[in-house]
Amino acid sequence: KRSEERYRSLIMHIPGAVHRCQYDSNWTVDYISKFIEDIVGYPAADFVGNHVRSFQSVIHPQDRALVKERIDSGIRTRKPYTIEYRLLHADGSIRWVNSRGQAVLGGYGTIRWLDGVITDVTTRKQAEVRQQQLMQELENVNQELRDFAYIVSHDLKAPLRGIRSLAQWIYEDHYRQFDEEGKEQLDLLVNRVNRMQNLLDGILRYSRVGTAKSEEVPVDLNQVVKEVIQMLSVPSDITIMVEDEMPTLNLDRTRMQQVFENLIGNAIKHMDKSPGEIHIGCQDRGNCWQFSVGDNGPGIEEKYFERIFTIFQTLKPRDEFESTGVGLTIVKKIIDIYGGEIWVESQVGQGSTFYFTLPQLSGEGKGEKYAQH
Repeated sequence: KRSEERYRSLIMHIPGAVHRCQYDSNWTVDYISKFIEDIVGYPAADFVGNHVRSFQSVIHPQDRALVKERIDSGIRTRKPYTIEYRLLHADGSIRWVNSRGQAVLGGYGTIRWLDGVITDVTTRKQAEVRQQQLMQELENVNQELRDFAYIVSHDLKAPLRGIRSLAQWIYEDHYRQFDEEGKEQLDLLVNRVNRMQNLLDGILRYSRVGTAKSEEVPVDLNQVVKEVIQMLSVPSDITIMVEDEMPTLNLDRTRMQQVFENLIGNAIKHMDKSPGEIHIGCQDRGNCWQFSVGDNGPGIEEKYFERIFTIFQTLKPRDEFESTGVGLTIVKKIIDIYGGEIWVESQVGQGSTFYFTLPQLSGEGKGEKYAQH
């Protein structure tokens, strides 16, 4: 009697509908715990011996064949089975359940009955459906952005090239015929057309980050930095020093070239001192690599630390300093893709240092330290 009491207490407190049924055409229920009442809204006693209704009758019609096939498969293989399917609640709603069970064998391998437990997973399934909807909405938005990039590339750049050619033709053939005010307006026209061209190119570069197919291979960042420095037009009064050895990481080489090209290029472009200095560093922080690109340039006010990473944001009017405001946004997007962080530390008049991190990856190595003047 005590053993039976322990058994019933255990069954009654398992969070799910524990059941035992016969292996016949109707899966006649021998026992099912009261948790089934919370799932389908019918008394557990209704199902025992199929007294009022069979369990098959509350399985969603579209799922009955699936349930039978999975149980039959588990019986053939003599392995436990797990099924997710829908049940019809008494109030007309649909509940998703997870059913786990196994055939209990008797002598000579015969099947005595089926034991199992049914758990309500409706909340999780609803969350999964909502997640799928959000993912589809996100894909739709991304597709709209790709379509926008296509429009920018083809429908806007074509007439802009025509305007640019016409402006250049007027500038070259008729510049001397204008008075000072006319020359000033013509210079302004040419500069604005060039600016528009650069903005469109910036939009395209930004839209392609994260959508273009990337090839992640071991990349020696020492070599990447060296190539970027050689590619940039470094004035003779600016010294660039790489102070630490860089690791070799599994990354997309082109993306890392974009990161260093924008950070080093910005330091060169904004340098207001002679001699100018740019320091490139790298530190092993245990769970990540921390990189830095610092300079002794004009510095940035703290109130602009977040703004500079926003697309099309510049700290000076474009008529004073030509910039698209896209470079740092591209850098941030690339670092975000790899799960890193980027930030700036700066003091006005003393320079700025941009830091970014990349997670530690396998197959890392150290390259050769060098300095470029």
